[in-house]
Amino acid sequence: MNSDQRKLVKYIQSGSLLKIKSLLEKLNGKREHKFNLGFKIGDLNRTPLHIACLLGDDAVVRCLLKYGASSDRKDKNNDTPVHIAAQFICDDGNYQDYKLLIEPLIQKQPELLSQKNKKGKTPSEILLQAREKYKMFCKFDQEEEDLVQEKAEQEESWNSKLLQETESEYNEQTKGLSFSSNISSFSDDDYQNYDQWAGRIFRDYQRKNIGMENKKRRKEFQSRKRREEFDDVSAHLRKNNSEYVSQVKRMKTEVLAQKRERYEKKMTSMKSPSDDKLRFRDIPWPCQGNATEMVEVLLSGQSVDSSSNDRKRAIIRQLVLWHPDKFEQKCGERLSEKDRDRILDTVKAIAQELNKNLESLKAQES
Repeated sequence: MNSDQRKLVKYIQSGSLLKIKSLLEKLNGKREHKFNLGFKIGDLNRTPLHIACLLGDDAVVRCLLKYGASSDRKDKNNDTPVHIAAQFICDDGNYQDYKLLIEPLIQKQPELLSQKNKKGKTPSEILLQAREKYKMFCKFDQEEEDLVQEKAEQEESWNSKLLQETESEYNEQTKGLSFSSNISSFSDDDYQNYDQWAGRIFRDYQRKNIGMENKKRRKEFQSRKRREEFDDVSAHLRKNNSEYVSQVKRMKTEVLAQKRERYEKKMTSMKSPSDDKLRFRDIPWPCQGNATEMVEVLLSGQSVDSSSNDRKRAIIRQLVLWHPDKFEQKCGERLSEKDRDRILDTVKAIAQELNKNLESLKAQES
């Protein structure tokens, strides 16, 4: 993947909708045709639309479809983005909102709901499984709520019986005594003591809390599962990036070696005597470019494991060869007047860059 593709995948994983829109508008503005959103990601050969469906981000899905993403692309398991979206709905348990994620994907190709993957499953079958799973969760929640309600009613019935027995015992003990008001005239609706109030509050809290805890556990499980899949994708991207950097380094080393080989051949031919005037193009420059690039070629013969002294000797050898005064003494009479100043200025720049490398190496040692 190139840098633009890696950047797009990063934005999709973080759900940065505005950044995705901005990047795609910028990329499409540079090209005659739309930016290709069908590039492969990871070992499963998934597209950016697959990743958006894996996250269940319907806003990003609609954005990618708008900029040309295709919902019929298949990954290594023959899963289309519709399969991935249906599986997300099944795992997440949000069947009520499935249309937000599924409808944009099948708007132009409703037949995708009946396509089979390697396991022989269609998105329709996965959605049916999601609906049954959702019904089971709803039934489970209802059973728990009914159980809590039943326990609350049993406790309330027990407290009511206990209160009645307490009142009966109290009435028997106070029979014959006169009071301005009779305690038996109070009913449960007229009076509620602290224990009854606390019990009612606790039952309400327990009834709500159990349902919330179950939903929280399911959500944590699904989030952990998605994080593991994201970690796999991120690890693969890091591996690809590391391989890309290593490949670039190898290519650069090979290119420098080829340039140095051509430079040494030119230096050999330069030693042969001739009376022809030397133009700028006749000088055996290490390469075409500025002084920094030329010095990079001159010193490319040093390996990474070369000692500091070896690198110093290599720089000094090149300084002797490209010293402006010595170069002018050796070749000054043969230089063309038209290119003379340009040649000597370039030689001087090479010598200065070599000196800079030598000073840097000394500073590292100290």
